[in-house]
Amino acid sequence: RATFQRVAKQSQDILKLLTIMSARAEKRMNMRLIDLKKCEDREQLRVFGELIKANLFALENGQRFAEVQNYYDENLGVIRIPMNPALTPSQNAAKYFKDYKKSYTAEQTLKKLIEADKQEIEYLDSQIVSLANKLNNISVQNFAISSEEVNLGEENSSGTSSSQSG
Repeated sequence: RATFQRVAKQSQDILKLLTIMSARAEKRMNMRLIDLKKCEDREQLRVFGELIKANLFALENGQRFAEVQNYYDENLGVIRIPMNPALTPSQNAAKYFKDYKKSYTAEQTLKKLIEADKQEIEYLDSQIVSLANKLNNISVQNFAISSEEVNLGEENSSGTSSSQSG
């Protein structure tokens, strides 16, 4: 009986650990999903870089904004692009392209990591269910053994009293 209790205690500890690991993996995946959402605007970075590059002749150093015609827009409207005044217009364009590339790479990496997180969570959850089922079986077996011990104890005490009276 002590063995059952020790195994049950260890199993509960492992179950708790698996639950914590699953929760951490889920939290990590949710943070990565938020980061992935941020990558959705990366195309805008490329467009900004292209528009600055196409209008380098009209832009001056030290500008905070570049107001240029957006040839990506079907109405060819004017767009206002934030620029770093400490950088030249070509450096600003290069920065937008660099940020675009960084965002693209991050998106590809995050997709792989999120998929790995999903698999890890699925695995941990299956282990949690399996261990919980085994814990229930251990509890049932422990209850059955306890019942047998009680029944044996009653039979022994009954048998002892009937042999004394006979």
